[in-house]
Amino acid sequence: MIMQQLWQIKLDWDESVPEDIYTTWNNFYQNINDINKIKISRQVSHPHSKSIQLHCFSDASERAYGGAIYVRSKDMEGNYYTQLLCAKSRVAPLKQITIPKLELSGALLISQLSDKIKKVLKLPIDDIFYYTDSTIVLGWISSEAREWKPFISNRISEIQTLTDIKKWRHCSGNMNPADIISRGSNANELNQNCLWWYGPSFLKQNQSTWSNHHFPQNIKDLPERKVITHTFHALSDKTANKDIFKLYSSFLKLQRVVAHILRFKTNSLSKINGTERVLGNLNVDELEKSLNLLIRIAQSHEFKQEIQLLKKEHTLNKSSKLISLNPFIDKNDIIRVGGRLNNANIADNQKHPIILPKNHPLTDLIIRHEHYKHLHVGPQALLAILRTRFWPISGRNSVKNILRKCMTCFRVKPKTYQQIMGDLPASRVTPTRVFNICGTDFAGPFEIKSGKLRGCKIVKAYMCVFICFVTRAVHLEVVSDLTTHSFMNCLKRFFARRGRCSDIYSDNGTNFVGTANEIQTFTEFINNAQMKQNITNYLAQEGINWHFIPARSPHFGGLWESAVKSAKFHLKRVVGNRILSYEEFETVVVQVECCLNSRPISPLSDNSDDLHALTPGHFLIGDSFASLPQEDMRNKNSSRLSRYQLLTQIMQHFWTRWSTEYLANLQQRSKWKTQGPSTIKEGALVLMRDENTPPLKWQLGRITELFPGKDQIVRVVNVKTSKGVVKRAVQKLCPLPMEDN
Repeated sequence: MIMQQLWQIKLDWDESVPEDIYTTWNNFYQNINDINKIKISRQVSHPHSKSIQLHCFSDASERAYGGAIYVRSKDMEGNYYTQLLCAKSRVAPLKQITIPKLELSGALLISQLSDKIKKVLKLPIDDIFYYTDSTIVLGWISSEAREWKPFISNRISEIQTLTDIKKWRHCSGNMNPADIISRGSNANELNQNCLWWYGPSFLKQNQSTWSNHHFPQNIKDLPERKVITHTFHALSDKTANKDIFKLYSSFLKLQRVVAHILRFKTNSLSKINGTERVLGNLNVDELEKSLNLLIRIAQSHEFKQEIQLLKKEHTLNKSSKLISLNPFIDKNDIIRVGGRLNNANIADNQKHPIILPKNHPLTDLIIRHEHYKHLHVGPQALLAILRTRFWPISGRNSVKNILRKCMTCFRVKPKTYQQIMGDLPASRVTPTRVFNICGTDFAGPFEIKSGKLRGCKIVKAYMCVFICFVTRAVHLEVVSDLTTHSFMNCLKRFFARRGRCSDIYSDNGTNFVGTANEIQTFTEFINNAQMKQNITNYLAQEGINWHFIPARSPHFGGLWESAVKSAKFHLKRVVGNRILSYEEFETVVVQVECCLNSRPISPLSDNSDDLHALTPGHFLIGDSFASLPQEDMRNKNSSRLSRYQLLTQIMQHFWTRWSTEYLANLQQRSKWKTQGPSTIKEGALVLMRDENTPPLKWQLGRITELFPGKDQIVRVVNVKTSKGVVKRAVQKLCPLPMEDN
């Protein structure tokens, strides 16, 4: 207490204390030696006692609070002995609080102390009693914690958890030993105080002579009661706000909440009228009344003018949306369809369905509820189901709008982004040497014999495809395995025959042609870091750039994908199920290459004298590979042009036809002709399309970065997934039907 006083007056360490505090301290200092005179017995119970009780006392004052616990034992002759077991004290907080709150803090302190005693005391305890001289505290303890303010409520809750409320009793101040804690005492007075060491005298008497609980009769008058304000809003079709329909995303939950509100209203009136209250689960009539009220609220907002005219039995305006339905108001003040089916042998609800307003939250909730109820049925069937009871205005559009946002239906049949086909890059439309800019891809595996002898092993071989970006000429190479060494040799053979390239494009994902078991092999090969580094270093030394298209985007490499498809088309029909040797297989592959290079890349011209179509072979050998051998012209008279000029003229003729005939065919867009309605933006949630897994297992991701092209249309994005950030084409992403997308 003295230290607390010093804190309150905020003295520095070298200042003198006030005289009153000095006097108090001096008295304490002079009496402190009297503690040596105090002797405490180690034996707290009678040696032959068979009954042990704990009695816990608490008290508080403006300066301190605390409690003391006593052990009550009984000897063989029926005499009672009491002894102090332990005590606890606290100074009152600097923030001034009322005495009842301090008394409650003392009660909590003694409850916590007794709980610890029960756990560590190795004596058989028959019973525990608690005492306080505050009737307010007893009233608080005997009531529910939620009725009081937080300070009281928190302490009551803990006291009720640690103690038995029935064991709390009232004790007068002069019989309460904890009063010594709250007032304070010096050592000499404490040594001679029997109340402190042995407890009140009634503990030595029989339990039947003790006082009763003495709980206050009327706890409503106790202080610190929480003021609970109940606000009731009347729910009717005239005063209800449209926002009530936006509070819940489930129609059933909204219907049941309103039904409970109506029941509360009915039960409140039953107290006044003396009628019986409605209890138990909601019944059919209550849910029907709730639905009718919700419909009246929705119709009153959207069809206010129509309701007024129908109640006056006037004709609706020609501009009204309901005029074609011949509406009427039923006995529940709900607008229904009059229609033309009065003589039909169907239910009344189907004859005269309830009209639901267009684009109203209640209409959306009902449509969504029926959609889920009937296992995600389609739009046509869902509209038919709805019209057996309801008639939504513009029902077909409303149903499609709800189904478009259904996440479950979308996951089963996702829709990808759709962008307009981009402009051809300069590498496709600028004349240049054949295979100067090309793309490459792999096909296979194909089974071949390891030798010509009978019984030789069957091994795998692969076909590497090179296609020229400008002339669409094809070069095919047979590769024995998917290793860096084999691919490097393949590139060297290609360069030796066709010349070095300036740029090579290739895939960078799992979109290789092959069986499902080989996809992983292709992926590991093309994505191998060491393989990429070796090939990149080799090409860099040769002055060649190697470009990768986005992963899982085969349409970015449609040129070489088409070449792979054409090559496999011929191989399947020529080879079939036969297993060839390496030499035989390579011969067939070269013949397929000849066939592909003889295909026309532009149709025949309108000139009747021109009977030859332009083929890739014209740019490779000056003629089609499928043409007949030329006549020997060495013995003929030469023209005025030299041989070099003649060859130059022939090549220029081919490039002229390439510019006028072939380029014109590239002008039109064969697909992706229009810009998709969906906009791509950062932060959108998308499903990543994977042809090898069902849609329900497609990975979820979020777009983190956009890469617009020269036409400012985004066709490639970065997507953050649980496995990291990947780059994908937008045609492989399905935007989730969410409002923020």
